[in-house]
Order: sequence, then C-alpha cells, then structure tokens
Amino acid sequence: MTVAADFGPRITSLVPSGGPNLLAVLGDLGLDFEGGRYVFRGGHRLWAAPEIPGITYVPDNVPVQLRTDDNRIVAISPETGIGKAIDLIVKDDWLEVTHTVTNHTEKPIELAPWAITQLRPGGTALLPIDVSAPDAGGLQASTTLVGWPYTDWGALEYDAAAHVLCLTSDRDDATKIGASLRRGWLGYIVGGWLFVKYAQPAPQSAVDLGAQAEIYVCPDFVELETLGPSVLLEPGQSTNHMEKWQVVLAPDGIADAANLADSQNPWKESR
Repeated sequence: MTVAADFGPRITSLVPSGGPNLLAVLGDLGLDFEGGRYVFRGGHRLWAAPEIPGITYVPDNVPVQLRTDDNRIVAISPETGIGKAIDLIVKDDWLEVTHTVTNHTEKPIELAPWAITQLRPGGTALLPIDVSAPDAGGLQASTTLVGWPYTDWGALEYDAAAHVLCLTSDRDDATKIGASLRRGWLGYIVGGWLFVKYAQPAPQSAVDLGAQAEIYVCPDFVELETLGPSVLLEPGQSTNHMEKWQVVLAPDGIADAANLADSQNPWKESR
C-alpha cells in the first residue's frame, strides 16, 4: 500500500501479494470548477457529501502531513476550509481506514464524510441487498434503492441466490446505484481478487435520499463509496467514519463471494 505525500490525503495503491495494484491510476483526469481543477488521480480519497462543487470538489493538490509507525500511516490535509485526514492501521489481514472531516471555517457546515475507493476497471462491483425482516412481522421495508439522472437501470444484474446487485465495468458510459448499508459491505471482483470494504450502517440522513452504500461505474474506473451520518459541524468540530478493508482470492461465483463477505463482516453482531 502507498499513500501520497504531495497531495491528498489519498491512498494511491493497494497491491495484494503476487497481484496487481487494485486501485485505479488516472493521471491528470479531472474536472474544472470555479475553485480550480479537481484531479481525480485514482486511488482512495475522502470527500464531503452532498455532492456540491464548491464544497465537494475543492482541489487537494497541496502536500499533506504524514505520520507513520510500524503499522500505521496518518495523512492530514492543511487546516483550511474543510480539513480531511485518513488514518490507516494494519491489523492482521485487515486494514482499518478512519476518515476524519474537520470544519476549519468560521461557519457551521452540514455534511457527511464520504469514503470513495476508485478501482481498476475490468471487474464486477457487488452491492448487497438486505432482505431480512427489520420487524417481527416482516411488514416494514428492508432496503432503499437510489438512482441518479444518468443511472442505467437496465445495466444492473441481480444474483437472487446472494441477493446482490452486480454492475460490470465493461460499458461505454457512466452509471450509479445506491442502497442502504444494512449488510455492511461493498465488494469488487477483478483479476482473480475480491476486495471488500465494510462500514457500519449509520442513522439515515437526507444525503442521497438515505443511500449509504454506492457504486459508480464508468469506462476508466469503478468506485465503491460509503457515507457516514450527516452532521452539523460547528467551527473546529470533527466527525469520523471508519471502513475496514480486506483483500482475498476471489471465490468461484457471486454467491460464494457474497457469503464470504457476509461471514467476515467485523460488525455483523452489532447489526
């Protein structure tokens, strides 16, 4: 794993033993806004939701402060505007990734921490759907599906055995799908590897109509995104959002991959 020093905070590579870099490498691919050009670069980044250009797309082109020890790296942005930090801790076969957003402005800001992992194209993204009953009688809704104006609903495949929505990256345009995070994970199968990131479901917020697990697919990359709760940050206040990552050899089939991800969920008992 590598972390950038000259920009970010950003994780720029994730390489399983004997495998390729699973994260996308995008060079200078970006978008132009009034605040400057936002360069995607690839890798894993921390954003703030909702997606508003003046807040979300603030360029992260300046050096970050790095703190390291044997099994930990912390990357911290300068203390201006919306400050961001990514704290990485390696624990056995897990990588704990804690995202911190701090309000360094003079006004309150309402936002949700938004953890986005850009992965190399060529694979299949997995969005699990929770069909377990939230109430004793099974009368209440169990999940939320959210679309965007450009969502191609016809591109979705549903594995009924695993209750997983699948999106392949073999396409000529972009599409996106979001859902509740009740099963606590998102996955991606590529090049014989299964990347899974886990997050705890948060109280539902107004951001993205309540979706806290999102997949974005385009020709250049695939994004797995989780959102923390939406909070009102007073000047000087911070909010955190943790993910836990695991990379394993991909099992045969979507159902086996989903069963493995479910069984390894570190927060399963707290659901």
